[in-house]
Amino acid sequence: MKHLVQCASVPCLLPEDTASQIDELAKTLPQDCRFVVKSYQAELQFEPGERSEVSIISSDKKDYSDEVVLPTGLDLSHFRQHRRVLYNHDRSAPPVAECLWVKTYKNTLRAKTMYPEPKTEDAGPWFTSQLWGLVQAGLLNCKSIGFLPRTPKREPTAEELKLRPDWEGAGIYDNAVLLEYSLVPVPCNVDAVVEFVNQKSLSTELAEEVARNLGVQLPAPPPPPEPAPKPSCCQKGIEAIVKANACVARTIKEMYDSGADKGRSREQIVAIAFSKCRRGKAKKAPDMNKLFADFLNTLSPDPERIARLAEAMYKNRGRV
Repeated sequence: MKHLVQCASVPCLLPEDTASQIDELAKTLPQDCRFVVKSYQAELQFEPGERSEVSIISSDKKDYSDEVVLPTGLDLSHFRQHRRVLYNHDRSAPPVAECLWVKTYKNTLRAKTMYPEPKTEDAGPWFTSQLWGLVQAGLLNCKSIGFLPRTPKREPTAEELKLRPDWEGAGIYDNAVLLEYSLVPVPCNVDAVVEFVNQKSLSTELAEEVARNLGVQLPAPPPPPEPAPKPSCCQKGIEAIVKANACVARTIKEMYDSGADKGRSREQIVAIAFSKCRRGKAKKAPDMNKLFADFLNTLSPDPERIARLAEAMYKNRGRV
């Protein structure tokens, strides 16, 4: 294996010769050419205590209204000026959250939503906190967009239907302005759901209190795993046989498979196997009948016979 070193130009470990080549290449590049990582996952980091989540707010899938809103055809510039998030598209009520970022990713439109806390402790129950409690509990996890079309919706082309047969019968919006998106109980687009929630921003007690105030039932926690039953005396004996004599049984089987057992008694075969596995003298190998019985059980397991052997070992301290 080649020796790995830290490359000065690229923040990772590379083989020494490769790292040297990259460092030499970097010296010839303009100053504004630096190592860049393009990753959607990098945006999924949460700050401690941040009441936020990341969601798909729209996609190019045909929705329940038989319409498709192409994420690449949405103008996001107007929305980025105010970044306010509503509840259930209610424009007469104050916003309930703030969008920290919104961007297209492949065939989806994704956004990070932050639910602010009340400014004072005596503010009393706050609707945003109640919504955030339901989001984190998984009871309210759907999104929906509000947009203004710039051109009428159209039918999909023949080329589009070849690539997306699920668009059959749908109206396509490919030029529109995003005005807002909302937290909703039921989405029109089945993809528009919460993907990641910052689980370190709300205690279990607060989540239960929020659900109780809203008259909803939190999902029951999974039952604790049942404790594994304690092994009986026979089970302990079986485990001891398998653990102590696995090498002996394997060696005996190899002798039979290779024909090395020819002309030898079973006691001699077991003694040779014991000597190879335990590095002892063959003539001092103890309990040859027990070891040979273990080997027979390895080839053709007999639960009742194993139980009898194990019980005898336990009672007689290893003598069968």
